Amino acid sequence: MSSPASSNFSSILASSDGVRDDNALPNILDNNVNLSGFTDDSVQAEVLPPLELTSFFPIIQNLPGLVLEDNVYHVDGPILSADLDTFVTYSHRVEDLLLTDLPAGDPSPKVSPSTIDRLIRIDNPESPFLSSLKRLRLADADSSLRYLVFCTTPSLETLEVVGTPPHHQITISDFLKDLPHYAPRLTTVALGPGLLSFGALRASLKFTHLKHLSIIDAAASFDFSFLQEISVLPELESLIVEARSLKYNPRAPSGSADRRSAPSLSEHVRRRLDLPQTDRGLESTDGISTPIPFRSLSKLVIVSEILLMGDLVYYLFPRGVRDLALTLVRVGLLSIPPDWDWGCDPYIQEPTVVPASFPTRSKPVGSSGSLSDRNTEIKIPVAVCSEPRRTKKKKQLDSTHSTTVYSDYYACQTCSGCCEHSAKLEQERIEAKAKREALEVERAEQRRQREIENLGMQTSSFASLVQIFLEFAKPTAISIANFDTTLAASDTSSNYFGFPEFPSSAFQDMLLCPTLSQLVIKDWALSSIDSNFLNSTSSSMSTSPMRLLYLPIDGKSSTGITLPTLRAIAHHYPNLLELQSHILPSVEPFAFDMDETTVKHGLEVLSVGGGSPSSEEKLSIATYLWFLFPSLKCIETHDGYDKEDWEYIQKLVRMCQVVRVAD
Repeated sequence: MSSPASSNFSSILASSDGVRDDNALPNILDNNVNLSGFTDDSVQAEVLPPLELTSFFPIIQNLPGLVLEDNVYHVDGPILSADLDTFVTYSHRVEDLLLTDLPAGDPSPKVSPSTIDRLIRIDNPESPFLSSLKRLRLADADSSLRYLVFCTTPSLETLEVVGTPPHHQITISDFLKDLPHYAPRLTTVALGPGLLSFGALRASLKFTHLKHLSIIDAAASFDFSFLQEISVLPELESLIVEARSLKYNPRAPSGSADRRSAPSLSEHVRRRLDLPQTDRGLESTDGISTPIPFRSLSKLVIVSEILLMGDLVYYLFPRGVRDLALTLVRVGLLSIPPDWDWGCDPYIQEPTVVPASFPTRSKPVGSSGSLSDRNTEIKIPVAVCSEPRRTKKKKQLDSTHSTTVYSDYYACQTCSGCCEHSAKLEQERIEAKAKREALEVERAEQRRQREIENLGMQTSSFASLVQIFLEFAKPTAISIANFDTTLAASDTSSNYFGFPEFPSSAFQDMLLCPTLSQLVIKDWALSSIDSNFLNSTSSSMSTSPMRLLYLPIDGKSSTGITLPTLRAIAHHYPNLLELQSHILPSVEPFAFDMDETTVKHGLEVLSVGGGSPSSEEKLSIATYLWFLFPSLKCIETHDGYDKEDWEYIQKLVRMCQVVRVAD
């Protein structure tokens, strides 16, 4: 009996003749599986452990009558159900399967297409060969995709697709469209890295019980409607969208709707959260019921430009997010829709640059007009003579001119001021070129300023989104990072942008968040870190539940904290277990008159970078850290951030701890 799924992949089978089986991995048999036959299938199937295979070939190896001829495996004789006990028992043990291809030219044996075709005909959809398969991974799979027909099993829970070749996009799309019918238990889908067709992306949203969705650089572009489709998945708990190079088409205002006349972002989100809700997960607006967006979402990871993040927060705010990771992809001169207004001037499209024109000589270079006027035309005179040149022969020249250079023998006779005119034209050409170059420099500087302002708007908008999450979602973990497309990949020191500065007010809001237990900030510059900590720790707020705090250790972009500030941190964050920061050495005397709670702090890991301390400072730092953090287990150091100095300080701290234990 033929499996119903086989018809959907007939194209794979039809093209498999003469294709090398890249999944023939004989060495895997020795490392991962045991191919010995079974004497009592019903007993051994219960006691033998499940299998995790990196190829389909070990399953094929269990077929009865399998022979190798001309480096091709095939079954010699009919495949009868009665002879498949060993094969079925083995395949029923497979819970994790990876389909991938070996490098081109690999000498491993192939599997004949006829053998696979015969297996498909006897596979029973009611009791498939891979009846225990829970996790399927497709990694750069090409010829190995012929085995997909065996993977449409009800037990499947996790699907991962990485690096699909362009000529197999339809194959993957069809597989995803069929899978909801055959695999109703599927809860996890991970797509990418590697571009997929939009049809495949849309098909991945058709699983009723999908809980975890990951789309990592798998789409060339998508629009707001795709976000809407994701938001209505009723059981989605975790969403990861990484779109570093994706072209996102933001939501177009409907009718006369305009954000500039709408309430502020904070007020808009507040009104959405106050909408009446029904027991069926719907919210009502003007009598119209719509699904609550992301009603089950607790973890959100977004790597994208600000437009995608802004639409998600403004229209589809995920109110239940507890674990939040946002990475802003900053794009130079990003075209911001005119209806965006978060307290910043939207980016206005750059004016069209009018190129310099080259008129005739009838209109000489004008001296009026400013270089800042983009419509100024630079007139380049054309050096032509109105009369044809007639020259004297050399013998007709006066002997008094015998010292004149050869070119002077051919001076123009009808234009008496030819030499002076040519010199004047040359001077005008030089002046026009200088004006043109000055105008180009001015335009480049103006473009640079617009780009800086535009990037600043992206940064401030990003900080506003973070503050919205702090206010309305009450997260327990936040990670923010910056992926700047304007930074040179090889040398950022010569780039005039550098790491962008994260707004101080938003940073302090994160430090004061009463629900936050983890905070990670990467690739952002932080100014006045010391004062932010002192302001937050001096507030009337109760002690924070913070357990992990990772700040940038790059001293070039972030100011860092002084050692005395560690005391305030220890007091305000009594539950802190891991701390990372750029630490500024100090020779000022340290106060050891701390309260009992502070000196019993449980910090275990201190990840540091900092300026090179002197020998005296090293001893003082080690003594202070030993006294302040008696439970310290590790000082993590980093290459390029005074690694040797802090490793030496760690040895001193360890010595102090040994002495304390001995006493």
